[in-house]
Amino acid sequence: MRNIIKLTFILFVALFISTTQSSVEAAANEQATAPKANMTVKVNIDQPEIFWNYTFLTKDANLGKPANIKLAWSVGETGAKEKTEVVVNAGKSAGQLTIVTEKGDLVNIRVSVCDAKNTKLGYIGLQVRNNGQTESVSMSPPEFTEPNINWGNV
Repeated sequence: MRNIIKLTFILFVALFISTTQSSVEAAANEQATAPKANMTVKVNIDQPEIFWNYTFLTKDANLGKPANIKLAWSVGETGAKEKTEVVVNAGKSAGQLTIVTEKGDLVNIRVSVCDAKNTKLGYIGLQVRNNGQTESVSMSPPEFTEPNINWGNV
């Protein structure tokens, strides 16, 4: 009776170990064979000679001229491990960056216009699924700016 219990215990332990190892190997193989997708983010500047020399005023009353355009991106809903790269430097009219993730991953993208002090003069953010597509962002200077004139009796 005692030998049967020992044999049953040894078989149970062996079965547990083999099941654990095969599930770990299956998970590793699944991760290794997950298809990758290349999403390209293109940034175009309309009227670059005006855009790069324009002085922008932010909502926080910061004045600044653009020095570069940065692209920050992360994968997943929480946006952990964000990566940031300069996509377009001052004077240039376009730039692009390729983001490589697993196909179908949710990618958080933020394109920011920054001045020389790294103050954000403006930005756009979006979330897209990476299916190997190209996303385009266009930037341009305002069509016009006018003084704010009010009439009133004091």
